[in-house]
Amino acid sequence: MERQNIPPGLLADLKNYLNITWDDAATDNKIRGLAAAASAYLDGKGGGALDYGADGLPRTLLMEYVRYARGDALDVFENNYTALILAMQNGMEVGRHVEVSQSLNDGIAGIFRVEDGGAAGYRPEPVLVERFVLRFAEQRLGINRLYQGRQNQVEIERVIRVPKAGGISTQDVAVIGGTQYRIDTVQAVPEVFPACLDLALVRIVQEYEVML
Repeated sequence: MERQNIPPGLLADLKNYLNITWDDAATDNKIRGLAAAASAYLDGKGGGALDYGADGLPRTLLMEYVRYARGDALDVFENNYTALILAMQNGMEVGRHVEVSQSLNDGIAGIFRVEDGGAAGYRPEPVLVERFVLRFAEQRLGINRLYQGRQNQVEIERVIRVPKAGGISTQDVAVIGGTQYRIDTVQAVPEVFPACLDLALVRIVQEYEVML
């Protein structure tokens, strides 16, 4: 939606959601601009123009995007709403009658980032902070991947397939059944639904403390 095409009813609902109780042209124009940016972002995630007038995930995500943008917190929006964005995408694909080609029923993996948990002025103490909890499917450890790992002097222990979530990288740690793994490689999987990533995992010997 272009900012000039934001429906008056949606603008009023956004102002109510944001507890904006006053009327002035500058505020209304700013909210229209944020709503236009939100719709452009979410339309891109959904693969086409979404319906923001009806109750549902697109409308909820638009409201939250505008709230985050107004609070200068867009840098954390996608990480915080990855699960809802994936749910929206999955619902739209099912609605388009796309066949689910990848089941993820082998277990649950936690994806963590490493942060410094030490007190100010003391030596760093790396700890794990949870980012995502994702279902996964075990993948066969092929000879090419095994050879590549040994060439790089790492022992790839397992490969798991997870739903594509924003920002998973080789700087993250996967935790499965209490065992911690360094993510050695992250590879997008073509032509599967839902969109997935393959993570090659190396067991961590000296494990991190998990921040609860």
